Amino acid sequence: MKYFPIILILTIFSSCQKQTNVELLIDYGSNLNKLTSYEYTFELLSEYSYSGKNPAKKGTAYFEENPDDTLIGYKYYFESEVNNKQFASFFDGNKIVGLRKNDSIAYFKEIHKYKDYKGISSPYFSSSILSIGKWIMTDSLENKISNLKVRDTIISAKKCKLFSFRTTGTLHNWWYWETKTKNNYDIDIAFDIHSKLPVYLKSKCYFKTPDYGVTSVKFTGFVEKRYPEEKMSIERVEDYYKWGLRKTSLSKNTIAPNFTLPNIHGDSVELFSLKDKYILLKFGFIGCGACVKSIPSLNQIEKKYRHTGLKVIGVNLYCDSEEKVRTYYQRNNTEYEMLWSDNNDIATDYKITSAPIFYLIDDTMKILFAQIGYDENSLNNQLEAIFGKL
Repeated sequence: MKYFPIILILTIFSSCQKQTNVELLIDYGSNLNKLTSYEYTFELLSEYSYSGKNPAKKGTAYFEENPDDTLIGYKYYFESEVNNKQFASFFDGNKIVGLRKNDSIAYFKEIHKYKDYKGISSPYFSSSILSIGKWIMTDSLENKISNLKVRDTIISAKKCKLFSFRTTGTLHNWWYWETKTKNNYDIDIAFDIHSKLPVYLKSKCYFKTPDYGVTSVKFTGFVEKRYPEEKMSIERVEDYYKWGLRKTSLSKNTIAPNFTLPNIHGDSVELFSLKDKYILLKFGFIGCGACVKSIPSLNQIEKKYRHTGLKVIGVNLYCDSEEKVRTYYQRNNTEYEMLWSDNNDIATDYKITSAPIFYLIDDTMKILFAQIGYDENSLNNQLEAIFGKL
């Protein structure tokens, strides 16, 4: 299958849209159908209302049509640089392989077979021209385009047609195999007037009010070429790479490192001042989807085990704004205590390399278990093993 069958059904546009603008978008978008294997360079910027700007990412992308794959429809290979750190990632049709060159870490992920495969969001999807197809295919993300506007502009010293529109779609998250709620998007797509190749993409996703995320990417150096087959093979990865994402935590029976952190009410809490209680610590950060997903369950755990002396405490990392943490706390109906930290010391002390991570600490400050990632059944089973079924 091809990822760019640009079949726009004109009836999805409101009657006020000009037919010529729709035809023009179809014309430029259909040019992508002709591409079977190509390479280009990209520069990407992203910003989120709750965490600010991310470091700029730049690199080289390669895509090759893969008719046998029903998920993405292409094999790909990326090399990128962020803060002078080098990364590579490729998809051979079955597995995503990632290489972190600076620390020689490699990992691979089985591709989950989404029923609605066009909704997938991979780590490099937003920096890909595949995103162009995502936004202008009628069956992609169940989109409906409105307020389509077209104007001439100059981008990267090239004369371009810039298409701007509003759309609504379902966002699928790469790490969690489930459909998220529908979001509104403002989209800008620019094509070179002469080559009709994509030059620029900007997407603004409106999350739960007032949060949003903006991604903008420029495409340059476009060339049709084909990589050798062995380049996108797991066997080509050098032996010196260590395998597996680094998932670390403090060991069982370790004494939990003490800390004193502010809460959202202007006070502070010292961990060792709670020695008469059992503490379930959750470390996370604003923007972590699984962290939000765990909140209702933690609310229930707080109520269920309160009489045993268990106290649930959330620690929000990497944020220097009490107001942002308070807003996050209230918006997600959090019922347990929330602390926050704006430095990396506590993450280092607790060996936090992923989120969320949970620690159960007994009344002597000894760690009884650690759980990396949110798994409601596993968390409840761990608690029942200690406190019994209630």
